[in-house]
Amino acid sequence: MSRQSELALKTAIVAPPSAFEGDAFKVVPHAGSKQLAIFMSASGAKPGSFNFVDAADELPANRLFLNNGGRNEWYQGGVPGLGDDVDQTLHTLSLWARYLGAEEIVVVGQGMGAHGAILYGTQLGARVLAFSPETTLKLPASRSERLMAPDAPIRHQNLHGFVRAAEQPVTVIAGERDPVELYCMSLATALPNFQGRTLRRVGHDIPAYLHGRRLLVPLLQAFLAGEPLPPLQQDGNALRHEGFATYFYALHVAHDRKEWNAAIRIGREVTKQNLWSDHAHYLLGLALMQEGDHAEALRAFALADAILPDQPNYRFNLATCFKKLGDYDQAIAIHRKSMQAFPRFAKPSYDLSLIYMQFGLYAKAQTFAAKAAKIEPANKGYAAHVKKIKARVQKGSQPGDMSEEAVRMRAVYGA
Repeated sequence: MSRQSELALKTAIVAPPSAFEGDAFKVVPHAGSKQLAIFMSASGAKPGSFNFVDAADELPANRLFLNNGGRNEWYQGGVPGLGDDVDQTLHTLSLWARYLGAEEIVVVGQGMGAHGAILYGTQLGARVLAFSPETTLKLPASRSERLMAPDAPIRHQNLHGFVRAAEQPVTVIAGERDPVELYCMSLATALPNFQGRTLRRVGHDIPAYLHGRRLLVPLLQAFLAGEPLPPLQQDGNALRHEGFATYFYALHVAHDRKEWNAAIRIGREVTKQNLWSDHAHYLLGLALMQEGDHAEALRAFALADAILPDQPNYRFNLATCFKKLGDYDQAIAIHRKSMQAFPRFAKPSYDLSLIYMQFGLYAKAQTFAAKAAKIEPANKGYAAHVKKIKARVQKGSQPGDMSEEAVRMRAVYGA
């Protein structure tokens, strides 16, 4: 922090600069602390709801939680109740730091809030910890392109200048399963003051992933204390694969645009550059399925599932490829294992119902259709499927398929 910023923080004020709480902010003082930790929420946070609250409760610092007032503006238009634009909001935040007696500010954010953490934190002279930021807004096939409010003001589309001019380090953590954020990190790694870190097997919502494994609080404690962040088992090296981030993002864009031939061409190159990118294998597999190449798609999904076996869609599409290739036994076996591993995932039950129905095993089809509908009661397609099979069973319909495979399936899987 500059000497000027340091002196400004030490100049106390006696009256709070705003209410302690509003739809878009909440101030939680911590007696005796000389530090203000600002936490900026991700997109989709509703008025009065804030990210990081549970983890931050364990931190010995004054805490100020922010959201964007229920609007996905990437904090480009300020924070409702604190300022009508970025400059006004920065002024109010600095006044809060003075009121709380803070001698240091740190800013933490996730997703949209990570963009905000860099935008605001660098101008407050703060240390910044940003999880999964888009340092450039409105890139093709990005969350900001898809989710930003149509009338949101975009006054700071690129944050590189703020990082370059920062008084304190800007630490960014990105998941290696998120092509947009990994690409953004690759563009910023050479900037002064920038400290980047990637995590394997992790996508966009890094704080939730870490918090579920009791890793978030120790990481935040180290950050607030100014200590090196603890090493993690998930620490990755995707950016060491030259060109990978660019090709991975290009694969994502081609997939988003449904340019399947381009996605296949790029996907084959990407998976050569980094064999361990489960999501690249998955995107390649989806493109191959769209082009009817289920044999190569099967290999792609098998690799994705082997690298990261806790993703139900990887395994579901693997089973789908076996089904498309006529290996119903493998498809059924995989679906049944998926039902055990992912009991709240409805697709395997539904697809098992379709397989059994195809071969005239209506009672079994009805059982698994009911399972899918129970898991997702709001799914109208599942509900309609249940009614369709129920009508078949009530009519006592006989299987029409008398092919050798159909007869074998009924003999193997019949009641």
